[in-house]
Order: sequence, then C-alpha cells, then structure tokens
Amino acid sequence: MALPTARWRRMALPGVFLAAVLFFAVLRAADGRDGAASVELAPEQLSGAAAVADDPAASGGSYVRLAGPSGRDATPCRGVEVRPGADLGAAVSASPEGATLCLGSGVYRVSEPVRPKDRQRLVGERGTVVSGAKVVTGFTRSGRDYVATAFLPPDPSTHGQCAIPGCAYPQDVFLGGVPLTRVLDPDDLEPGRFYQDYGRNRLYLRDDPAGRVVEQAYAPSILWSGAHGVTVRGLVVEKAANEAQRAAIDNEGGGDWVIEDNEVRYNHGVGIRGDSSTVRGNVVHHNGQLGLSGHGHGSLVEGNEIAWNNTAGYQCLWECGGTKWAENRGLTVRGNWSHDNHGPGMWTDINNVDVVYEDNVVTGNQGYGILHEISYRATIRRNLVQDTRPRDDTGFFGGGEIVVSASPDVEVYGNQVRGVVGIGILQQRRVDFPSPLGPHEARNVYIHHNTVTATDASAVVAGMATDVPGLDDPGRLTRRNNRFAGNRYHLPQLSGRWFEWLGGLRTAEEWQRYGQDTTGAFRATATAERRDRRFSSPATGVTGSAVAVVSVPVAGIYRVWSRVRGQDGQAGSLLVEVDGGQPVPVVGGAGGWAWVDQRHGDPGSKLDVPLAAGRHVLRLTGRGAEVGLDRVILTTDRRCVPAGGGDNCA
Repeated sequence: MALPTARWRRMALPGVFLAAVLFFAVLRAADGRDGAASVELAPEQLSGAAAVADDPAASGGSYVRLAGPSGRDATPCRGVEVRPGADLGAAVSASPEGATLCLGSGVYRVSEPVRPKDRQRLVGERGTVVSGAKVVTGFTRSGRDYVATAFLPPDPSTHGQCAIPGCAYPQDVFLGGVPLTRVLDPDDLEPGRFYQDYGRNRLYLRDDPAGRVVEQAYAPSILWSGAHGVTVRGLVVEKAANEAQRAAIDNEGGGDWVIEDNEVRYNHGVGIRGDSSTVRGNVVHHNGQLGLSGHGHGSLVEGNEIAWNNTAGYQCLWECGGTKWAENRGLTVRGNWSHDNHGPGMWTDINNVDVVYEDNVVTGNQGYGILHEISYRATIRRNLVQDTRPRDDTGFFGGGEIVVSASPDVEVYGNQVRGVVGIGILQQRRVDFPSPLGPHEARNVYIHHNTVTATDASAVVAGMATDVPGLDDPGRLTRRNNRFAGNRYHLPQLSGRWFEWLGGLRTAEEWQRYGQDTTGAFRATATAERRDRRFSSPATGVTGSAVAVVSVPVAGIYRVWSRVRGQDGQAGSLLVEVDGGQPVPVVGGAGGWAWVDQRHGDPGSKLDVPLAAGRHVLRLTGRGAEVGLDRVILTTDRRCVPAGGGDNCA
C-alpha cells in the first residue's frame, strides 16, 4: 500500500546552521513489483545554501539548486605553503608563533602529534587530509587469510570501559578507506573484519587486499597542544590511534582556539576537544568513543554535525556518544545537528555552570538526547529532540529526550520533543564529584511551554524519577520547587498513565492534581498522525548539500537513482553519501533532466548500497558551480529504470 509522499519543508528553527533539509517517505513496501521496496524523495521548500527554483520540466514543477560546497572563508590562504610529502610537524615547529600555514590539497601522514604554537593558523585547501594511519603492505596468503607485518605496540592501551570487548584497543584498520571490525579471536575472521596479534606484530584479514590500500591507525593524536589562539580550518582529520578521552584535535591546557569547517572522522577516541574555545561548522563522525568534548570557560559549539560516534563500543555508563562536556562555565551549544550516535546526543556532566543549549536538532541517538547531569545553572531552549532510543524500559533511568539529572537551577522551555521517554528530572544520590557550589540535587528545575509527543503506548512523557529513599515525599518535592507549567502533550489516549511522579505513573488528571501543568494542554493524537509526523533535520557542516533522513521499509540492496541537470549544457555532478560513508560521484543531465545511477568513471558500476531496515541518512552535495536536483529514488527493483518524473519506479 502506498503512503502519502512526505515533501521537503523549510526549516523554521531560528539560529540553526543554514542548509538544506529533506524529509522522508516510505512509498511502497510491497507494491506488486515482486515485493520491491522503494523510497522516494521530492523537493518542495528548502532553506540555506540549497535554494528552490521553478522549472516546468521538473517532476514537481520545482527543483533544488545545489551550488558547489564552499568554505567559510573564500579568501585564498596566504602564509607558509606546505605541500603533500612535506613533514607537517616539522613545518609547524619551524614556523614562528602567529604564522599561517597553508596546506595544499593531498594527504599528510603523521606518526606523532603536530604541536601548534600560540596563534598559529593551519588552513587547508579543499581535499587536505591529515591522517594518523600508516600503510600496511607485504601481505601473504596464510590458509584462508592474508597476513602482514603491522605497526603494533607490544602492550596496547586498555583505557576505558567497554560494552563491546576490545573497544579500548586503538589501532584500527581500514581497507580502501573503509573501517573494518575488530575480532579478538582469529577463528572469528570473515570479510569486513580484522585480527591483530600484538605479541607478534601481525595483522590478519579475510578480505583479499590486492589493489586496495590497507591502513592501520598509529599516531596517538593528530593536533595536540596547550598553545593559545590556534586556528584549525578546512582539514580532514582522520585515523588517529588515540585512546579514550584523548582527542584527534586536542587543546588540553590551551584555550581560545577556533576549530572550524573540518571533517573529523575515524579516530579511535574523541574527535575534537575544545577547551575554552570555538568549535564551529565541523562534521564530526564515526569516531570510536566521542565526537566532541571540552572543559574551561566561555566555549562556543555552533553549527556542527555530530554523528555515528562511539563506533568502538565504549560503555555509555562510563563515557560515550556524540558529546560530553565537563567542568565548563559559560558553555553555549547552539544550532548543531547531533544524530545517530551510539550514546547521548549532547551531554554536560560534572560541575558545568551557566550552560545554554539552544536551537539544536538532536535525533536518533541512544540513551539520552540532551542530558544535563550533576551540574548547575543551565538553559535548554528551542531544541528539536526526537527518536532517542532508551537503553531499557526503566523510564528516565534508561534514557529520555531531555533529562535534567541531579542539577539545580535549570530552565527548559520552547522545545519540541518526540519519543518514547520525553522531558524529565532524575535524582540519584550523587556525592562522587563534590563541588563548592553545593549538592548535586534537582532543585528549582522549571520545565515549561514545551511540546511533547508520545510515540509509543508505553511512553513516559514527563515527570521525575528517583532512587533516593524518602525523596518521593510530597513535602520534600514541594520544597525542591521542581515544576512543570504550560506544556502541550500529544498522547495516544487521554486516559493512559503517561506522567511519572511520587514513585508511580499518573494520568493527566492526577498530574494536574499534584499541581503540575495546571495551565498545560493534553491532546489525544491518532496513531497514524503520530507515526507520519517528523521534525526537520538541518544539513550542517557542508554548504551546497541536501540531507534526507530516510526510513527504509525492509533490508536489502537499494539502487540510488538521482534526477539531475547541469548548468549551461554541462553535466550535473553530485556526491552521494549514505550514513557518513565515502561519497560516491554521479554525473548526468548534460542535455536536460536525466536519471543517473552509475558511479562516475565506471559505466558498469551501479550505485547500489546495502541498507538495513530503519533509519538512514542520505547526503547529496553539488560539485561545480550549480547542479539541479529534482528527485531521488531508492529501490530494490533492479529492473526498473525511472522515466519522466520517476513515478514508474516510485
């Protein structure tokens, strides 16, 4: 059965990084074409760099204009020129404080961290990659496997607590730029996995490495310095063998850095640590433990995309996920998109004061969307937080979209929340990080004028949970002055028990009798409406991009078709990226609108991607002055070739 198409919509969220937004629709899960599954994406309105233009020849009368991606500062870099093949660390050491180093496009491999000096600027051309990996060669066949001498320490780091055994070993391996999965027993080898014998310094693969580059993470960090006033811009920073809580870009002991417009990926520990600094416009993805961290005062974290972090499988009760900040004063987290992390999307933990979370989009993370824990004054406002996956069914102990845990003087307002566990307060007995600012207790928490939509019949939409004996006493709760007011709730039915208070689940009527949300609104929302409703997600970090969050109905190999058109008779060229993987170029539409499904430069190779059922993120980036994008179809039907507007395949 075909469901209605969900069109692209303009982002109305103030302050969010300007970019394109696409929405998803599952059109057919089984439509008569031998059970083929299809997902269609069609443009309507977009914001930011991807403008909308009219064209009667487009399938819907309009299309998306994607100008090629451009950096924040288009002024050519002027300073010390550094080219691939040069020793980047030596070039930085030889340059004085305040120098600008202009890194030409290409790959720079570092074995030790580069140590910037005060006020130095490291600025990369497009395509500048700084890698902490070494290339492994000399593979020989050994039974079913391929083995080579590696670059392993005899005693690898075991720092951190693991949910997946072996998560702490930082010497990750990449085949053709794609990360492989570690196994701890050679008998578990299969394609896509690797085994390392640290005692013998050997690397084992089941995949044949012939014709592909094999890399092993080696450098303990990429940029690591306690200098002040450093700028890092326009780099791809990747494949460091940094242990947990150490960052690939790490300014521990320094401050006033500007870290902007970088892609930070495939590092084993943390992607970026920005103490007392500005972290802006970066794409931070597929790092092993955390995307971002930081300490200090006055930090600004703005307009970043933070996604798919904690790939190594660290224990989130220890530390993992998209972000974690500790012992900050005056931290502002604004206009970021944190999504699909294997852990909390945004997390302030341990004695943070005067924190502001505003205008962020936080989607599809695990455990908590936004968590403010054993800290102090904070404002959490105008965020969109949705589809967080709780760890378990223990309510606010297992997760939630926005949760204030053992922290006083917090205001939460103007947020749109959608999920299984909504907005709440959590109180545990926390004496593990004492502070002169007072005890870690939920007090003066004011949660008001938010919109909360329950997505499950077992949802907990709001309330307070505690495991402290006696805290559920009504008198003690009143003295704590924690209150909910003026919130709007969309519930599966009005008669259910959706609110946690005084040690139990309460109906809306009981919730109000306890003095909560006496000015609130409660609405029963139809199941279909709840299911089809989605919030926008901004495409941050790269201008000239459009991003779609797609819902795949069934697992399979999906062919990606794009209807594109170039400018002035030129072919339209796009980079297509799925779930943060390597972008694949596609080209077509030199003489008008055309459907393309081929990888550029390889006419026999189709753009087929394996997708599990569920949520995926598709990014399309223009290459060149302007590219028109009309429609995108993902389908498991190999026989179907879209014609015209593509309705025959959608």
